Amino acid sequence: MEMTAAIQPSDRDYADATVLQQLLQAHGIVVKCVLRSKMTNLFQGQEGAAGFLTDQGSFDTLFLPKPGNWDGLEVVQTEKNGHYLTSFKGQPSPWPANLMDGLQPQYFVKHANMLCITWDEHLSQSLDRILSRD
Repeated sequence: MEMTAAIQPSDRDYADATVLQQLLQAHGIVVKCVLRSKMTNLFQGQEGAAGFLTDQGSFDTLFLPKPGNWDGLEVVQTEKNGHYLTSFKGQPSPWPANLMDGLQPQYFVKHANMLCITWDEHLSQSLDRILSRD
């Protein structure tokens, strides 16, 4: 997670981040802090991004303005020489570079206007269960 500072009420994604924080806490995940994320503006029309530090791990969430959703986005992840390369196809349109390179796989959970990104498979499964109930 790439964090810059605590998210503030004046941030355009504050309301969405607060809703997600409350939803997580209602399902027993302790949110230690919500921070600004450097993953803002990775997709055309993206509203913002927030980093969540929880008792189950950390993740970033990218937000689209409501009623936008991530249904048209395809995540393409391949492994090459011990690196996991992730790119995107579809809508919303990704940033021009369109490649993430890491030493471990990333997990993506799409729900409504939120795209959660984590490096923890267990956390991604928990997020998927919680968000699919909402």
